[in-house]
Amino acid sequence: SLHGVPKSVNDHSTAGYTPMQLAQVLNAAADLSDTATYFKLAEAIEEKDLQFRSLLSTRKLAVQGLDLVVEPASDSQRDQEVASAVRKLLASDPVQEATPDLLNGLRDGWSVCEAVWATGKNLWTIEKLIYRPAYFFELDKLDQRTLRLRADTVGGKPSELAPGKYAIHMPKLKTGSPIRAGLVYVAAWAWLIKSIALKDWLVFAEVFGQPLRLGKYAPGTKKEDIAILRKAVASLGVMVVVQALMV
Repeated sequence: SLHGVPKSVNDHSTAGYTPMQLAQVLNAAADLSDTATYFKLAEAIEEKDLQFRSLLSTRKLAVQGLDLVVEPASDSQRDQEVASAVRKLLASDPVQEATPDLLNGLRDGWSVCEAVWATGKNLWTIEKLIYRPAYFFELDKLDQRTLRLRADTVGGKPSELAPGKYAIHMPKLKTGSPIRAGLVYVAAWAWLIKSIALKDWLVFAEVFGQPLRLGKYAPGTKKEDIAILRKAVASLGVMVVVQALMV
């Protein structure tokens, strides 16, 4: 089973992101100093950006619709048996159900499923493939391509992945670090700009066509009473004006 898995990264809030904050998240992910926050943001963007989700889903469904072809290495009986076993494995329910999970690598740069093997006297089979979020793992600081299991304590050392225990999809979308190859790395800026523009549009739509709120007070009115008037008028809407009533 999986060990060293962090339990603190479960906040999916992206409210109030500023350009400076987004730049800090992307830079921290690029230099591998903090990838967990980046992956949390990536999942939130897929949930909140309709266009990004649509385009990502199109790519996932295109792959899922392909026919899998397995060719034996030679005409020998042994290679034919291996090819047949691989075809059976790829057509099994665990692999079919895990395919969409593994295609999250298009978004994040990598995607990992942990294999639970059904062991027996004869051929071992995969009982299930459990999706593990991208922030459970980190890249080797030296080669920046080998995945390691993230330590569950600050300052702890990441551990190597057990052989034959994980199915890993790391698509070659761009030369260099897999983090910077994920589609969300370049889509994040478009998401932020659209998010800010949408908020501004909603603020405008909320008051468009509504009359101006105007509060008036007589000369000599106490400052305390003017403050009460200003607060009362402000509570009615966004566009407010408070001025002295000339009599």
